[in-house]
Amino acid sequence: MNLRLFRSKEISTSNFCQSWQAPSATELYEAGANFLKLGSFEEDLMDRTTMFDIKFENGAIQIPCFIVEDSTEAFLRNLIAYEQHSTNLYPKCFLDYVDIMGQLIKSRKDVNLLRLNGIILNGLANDGEVANMFNKLVEGIVVAADSTYYAEASRKMSQHCKKPWNQIMANLRQNYFSSPWAGASTVAAAILLILTAMQTVLAFRGGIK
Repeated sequence: MNLRLFRSKEISTSNFCQSWQAPSATELYEAGANFLKLGSFEEDLMDRTTMFDIKFENGAIQIPCFIVEDSTEAFLRNLIAYEQHSTNLYPKCFLDYVDIMGQLIKSRKDVNLLRLNGIILNGLANDGEVANMFNKLVEGIVVAADSTYYAEASRKMSQHCKKPWNQIMANLRQNYFSSPWAGASTVAAAILLILTAMQTVLAFRGGIK
């Protein structure tokens, strides 16, 4: 995956808290969240980013970039199996990582969004295959509420999407700006409404004179 696998020094048991379900990448985007790429696809000895450094701060989700290729699923599945059978291993970083990525990636739209933001470099046939890969990886995974490192990030993402203003923005994007044509039609309709209102006001003022 072309990323450092060592755990971040910031990981500690103090970060573990109540489990939250994270929204998908598309839901975050529609609620106005920004996506920030961490790290680089190129080998950089000065880059201290690890694949586990996923955070959500100030309305932006930070995700280390990674390459998805034919060997990625087997790579992650083997590490998940190792952690699942290692009862004394704590925390289970790869389980947590696949769990949070499985929540963020539900469909090809989510993969497309992450790819366009430079977070995923897709070496598979299409974005749907990446989504299917993560959907299969999370099957049967059980992450304890008191042992997931990403609980705090999931909580922040969930609360961001539930804020009233962000819900309004999500509704507007879903219903009126879902495509360039829909957005253009909405803007044109708004301009026409404003011009009609101005014309009515001017006609009314002219009638008074």
